[in-house]
Amino acid sequence: TEHGGPAVITHIDPEDEDIMTVTFDDGSGTAVVEKSQLTLTDKLAMVTADTEKRRLQQLLGNAYYPIMGIPTGHYKLDLSTETDRMCLTKLAAINNSETSARRKLVLGDTSQKGNWMNFRNEVFRGQPFTVTSWWLDPVPQSGILEFDYVSTFRPVDNVKPLSEGRFLALLKTGFRGNEEDADVAIEEAKDRLSAMEKEFRYSAEDHYGLWSGELRSDEDGKDKFGLELATLLGEITPEVVEKLEEDAKKAESDVSRPGSSTPISRPRTREGNEEKPNPNARVLDQGAKDALRERMGIMGGKATGMMGRNDKVTKAAGAFGGKVHASFLPKYNPANRFSVALMKKAGNDLGKFTSGLKNMARMSSLVTAASKLRKKAKKIRAKVLLEQMQDLICMKWINAIQARYLVEKFSNMLRGQAATSAEWNLRLDLVCTIHSRIIDLYNFDIVMRSFSLEDQARITFRLGWLNIWNPLKPDFYYELQHTRREERLVSKALLHLAVVEPGENWLDETFAWGRFDAAIPGWELPRTWFTEEGMPAKGVLKLTYYSGEGKGLEDCDPRWKLRHAIMGICLAKPPAFIKEDPHRIYKSKLPKGRPILEVAQKLLEREGIELYYSSRFKGRSRKTNAPPPDVNL
Repeated sequence: TEHGGPAVITHIDPEDEDIMTVTFDDGSGTAVVEKSQLTLTDKLAMVTADTEKRRLQQLLGNAYYPIMGIPTGHYKLDLSTETDRMCLTKLAAINNSETSARRKLVLGDTSQKGNWMNFRNEVFRGQPFTVTSWWLDPVPQSGILEFDYVSTFRPVDNVKPLSEGRFLALLKTGFRGNEEDADVAIEEAKDRLSAMEKEFRYSAEDHYGLWSGELRSDEDGKDKFGLELATLLGEITPEVVEKLEEDAKKAESDVSRPGSSTPISRPRTREGNEEKPNPNARVLDQGAKDALRERMGIMGGKATGMMGRNDKVTKAAGAFGGKVHASFLPKYNPANRFSVALMKKAGNDLGKFTSGLKNMARMSSLVTAASKLRKKAKKIRAKVLLEQMQDLICMKWINAIQARYLVEKFSNMLRGQAATSAEWNLRLDLVCTIHSRIIDLYNFDIVMRSFSLEDQARITFRLGWLNIWNPLKPDFYYELQHTRREERLVSKALLHLAVVEPGENWLDETFAWGRFDAAIPGWELPRTWFTEEGMPAKGVLKLTYYSGEGKGLEDCDPRWKLRHAIMGICLAKPPAFIKEDPHRIYKSKLPKGRPILEVAQKLLEREGIELYYSSRFKGRSRKTNAPPPDVNL
């Protein structure tokens, strides 16, 4: 600059990062300069836009991201603190705005409990809880509240995601401090984005990802998703597992006892129009038991890995009456060369042995403390990476391919610093942030595919079925628990699709009255399910939905108009090529001026199905008295 001399960068123009405001060290004032006018040194203490954000984040605490426009995430709030109460107040205001907008558009309620609240999985003062609008007015002044919040805000139709060029420029800006060669990294990113577009059939010729493949298609382990989700939602607990094992053992002993009768159990089978007891109920195979016991942390038999104590050590402990000295005994390990050396050096001198053990304990505590500090530093680095990602996409709209790339990028960064399992779970926080910024949310399965089945269940737990699922791409494996509102609603949609769409589209369908009850033998979708009273309010439906892979296989032919209408129950918006269908490729255009959910309900009634997609349609008169159609499965 003309003034010259040492200066500190105090602000970077968000519109043009080459324009900066500096404050001179000699107190002579500030100046607005171009980056090219500055000579940066290693000793210069720069206050960049990033550090400004971090300072503001530290000041606002949990309220930072809701205020910055990224409310979706996991929260643990101490309501005795002002900033946490501010956070909850802001989230309550966002919730009211978002749900009012959906109601005005006559869209479905995607909440967990059917109460138009975007708060999920709430725990207050250690107990399951339901956040309601009246409870939030006013916000309580004490207690620990933990929950997930899912934003249901969707952009207007003319908003476009970042172009590839702008997205790559964003990456270069966001990670220039982490990349040794930014140009090479950007070229790699460009190649990876292109490869993913081909992999997930994302081009216009391939219908923008509509046929990107089947989710949860692993035949050997697809039940992991349902087990993990049930565990997270409290359906499976250690007590439940133990009770199931006791019931299974009792059933086995009853059957093996001479003259015993087969116990009658709760699950039933269909035979014509009659329902009879199922003699094969409550069969929990050993593999399922072992998997559940491992998942719940229940150890079978005696604990393993315990080291036997050396005779000299035991004798030494006895000489001191087992007092004080015994606290150091677990430090001795015959497999540890330092322990062996200590024993040789001490010989029969119990004083030397005791002193040596104390020194070992002291050194062990120092090593443990150092290890904790290293882990904490790694966790901070991982958290900084997450914040970089969150800042990168704040207030920007991206597509599913770009979102998938960001997840992969973050995973590679964590892998590079040998992240722990807790740090690895930060990917789930990133996905929740990304979820609210994806334009083509109907392609969210592309992001989900980068995770294991267990992690897919954790994402579903945090975001909810109706916020990640949509009927445009229903082709994958389902385990739907009818005691849970969201999953029963998805069952209704799949039933509706099965009735209308030709071909064999429900594959390997089963139904059981409990998660660990035997499936009803030979079960097929009964006509009684075509009414609210007849569709069970409990039980687990398992099936794979199939649409013919876009090739008309198995005589399948998707009905895009119906799929378009059913999107009214979900968060994802129908894409323009479905909504407008300018070339009549999909025949998916709906009547103008009618709410999409209203059209879906009308299409249900046209088929004589007396179910409803929203409570607003409950009990209204049907215009048709036609019997339910034959189900085409």
